Amino acid sequence: MFINEEHEKRYKRLKSKSRCNHSEFNSLMYIIAGNEQLYNKVNSIYNFKENKLNLSFNDEGEPYLGDLWLSSSESALLRLGIQMYNNGTKQNVFDTFCSLDEYNCVLAINCIK
Repeated sequence: MFINEEHEKRYKRLKSKSRCNHSEFNSLMYIIAGNEQLYNKVNSIYNFKENKLNLSFNDEGEPYLGDLWLSSSESALLRLGIQMYNNGTKQNVFDTFCSLDEYNCVLAINCIK
């Protein structure tokens, strides 16, 4: 299920920071833990004390993190994670996979499973 040992370690760290244990939350944390750039931005993405997303969205449904920049790959993965978390983005299969490299494609497919 996990891409590598580091992915699993980061996932367990994220899970230990929250009281949530529902599958939607787990899916979002799986995506974030699997991508080092998203993992490094997790506190800007998710508020663990309040158990809610820290994001706002533009008119196209793109997540906005204030001054933090997301690559197209990070944005696609984050949109997928948010879609799995609360159906909160406009997302389609093409938009998700067209900008992902092989590693992140496997991450996305594993999350969907």
